[in-house]
This record gives sequence, structure tokens and C-alpha cells, in this order.
Amino acid sequence: MNNEDIREGFKLICGQEDGILLLHGFTGTPYEMRPVGEFLYHKGFTVLCPKLAGHGTTEEDLNKCRFYDWINSAERALGTLSREVKNVHVLGLSMGGLIAIKLAAVHKEIKKLIVIASPFYLKGGNALFVNACRVPIFRMLVRAVKKPEPRDDRYKKIWSKNPSYRKVPTAASYEFYKLMQSAKKSIKDVRQSTMFIYSKSDRDVSIGNLSVMASMIGSRDVYILIVEKMGHLITLEDENIKVFEKIFEFIKQ
Repeated sequence: MNNEDIREGFKLICGQEDGILLLHGFTGTPYEMRPVGEFLYHKGFTVLCPKLAGHGTTEEDLNKCRFYDWINSAERALGTLSREVKNVHVLGLSMGGLIAIKLAAVHKEIKKLIVIASPFYLKGGNALFVNACRVPIFRMLVRAVKKPEPRDDRYKKIWSKNPSYRKVPTAASYEFYKLMQSAKKSIKDVRQSTMFIYSKSDRDVSIGNLSVMASMIGSRDVYILIVEKMGHLITLEDENIKVFEKIFEFIKQ
């Protein structure tokens, strides 16, 4: 994996005891997982973060993907990590959290699961857009829609450095919808100790998703962390270290 291109996946080898698989979000790249990856690496974890299919290149590449292509990207990385460490944990952000749920439901060797700001449903403009993307004629006529630029200075700073796509592909958004439905069906099969992390100030994914997931998960060992003023990309926020410390505590307990 190329560590020079911030869009590419990365691997940080520390030891053979604990390893963690990191999964980025929809239209994002491993860049958004680098801070938590480096934090856990310095805590003694081997870290692997793949670039999911269709990401980090062009929006049209993402439009060619199906949701199982993203899952397959994660499956391959999980296989690699499982061969190198004793204990495997999985952490996913947003869409990455949905994929992490799919993995945990099937791979019982995964020790712990961390889900950050992942949706089982969308609200407002995001819901309207995804519903439009479910209509074939809309996907044919509109290939991608430009993302609105943030107005808040704090989010502008994150936006300017983040190499995520600046447009949202419509065909891929329909696949994202299908992934949400698939993960919703799978979560009852998750038995691992699970940590959910959500922000009250997330403008993309409603915190209401937290109660939905917590009520549906098969695990009886669930930990919840709610933050007040962070946005959707919690891993890139200024106060992210406090969240990372809680993640480390959860995994090691």
C-alpha cells in the first residue's frame, strides 16, 4: 500500500497480538482514518486500512461499483490482517461502519466492533437524494450531484484537506441504500462486544440511528459514546483524541 498518496490505503505493523481493520466512509478515502490508525498504532496495534472499491480515483469509478464490491474490499483486508495478528478488531466510519457490521455478523473471530456515525436511515435532503437515486431514470439522467461546500469555518478546514470526492455519484448512492438495508438485516447476527459512537451535531447522520442500531443488534455487550459538538467525520475533528482514547479503553477492557 502506498503511504505517500493520502488517498491510498495504509498498513502500520506493530506486533502480532492486536490488530484493527479500519474502514472509511462513502466517497471518502483512508485519509479520514489515518488519525485513529496512527493513534492505535502508537498504542501497540497493527493497523490495516484498505481503500474500498471505486474510491480515491474518480466519481465514475464509484458509479460502476456494487455494494458487495465494497464488502469484498473489506473481506480481503480482513483476511490479510487475520493471518498476521492474534486478535482482530474492526472499526468503521459511516458507510465503513455498515460494512463492519456485515463482517462481524459473519466472521465470529472478530473480537470487537466499533461503529462510528453509521446510518440505517437518512433524513432531510440526504433522504430525498437517496430516494431519487432509487429511480432508474434519475440515475440515467443524472450521473453525480455536487456536494454543498461547508459554511462553518471548522468544517471548511476539514473539507479543504480531505481528498474525498466533491460529487456524489447517483448509481453508487443507490448501492449505498442497498448496503444500509443489508446491514440492517445482518445486525441481529452480531454477537461481538460493540461500541457505537455518534455526535449530536452530526448534520449528515441523525443520532436517532444510535437507538435503532442498539435495539436491533444481537450483542448483549454494547457500549455507547455520544459526543456533543463534533461533525460527521469524527475521526478528523480537533477533539478526536478524546474519542480515540475511549476506543482504546473499550478494546483493551
